[in-house]
Amino acid sequence: VYRLQIMNASEQTQRYRIAVGGIADAQVIGAGDIEVGPAAARWVPLAVQVSPQAAKAAGDGAHRIDFDITQLPADGGLTWQRKERSTFVVPR
Repeated sequence: VYRLQIMNASEQTQRYRIAVGGIADAQVIGAGDIEVGPAAARWVPLAVQVSPQAAKAAGDGAHRIDFDITQLPADGGLTWQRKERSTFVVPR
């Protein structure tokens, strides 16, 4: 389970989508699109799940993962994407 802080420095409400990469079959559980008000921050709890087969293939211990945070356009305008590193631990 992770807790990400999403900050919106703009003057309009923004929407974001969070995905995860770095380990095969890793997926974010329980987080849909996130909405953050103007000049606000929001803590987002989410879980990352990996299939037993992918965990076995990755091996025991700590593995790097990346959270991909994408701004969703409100009017078809420009978007941006940011990657944030973290660690996923496969238990022994």
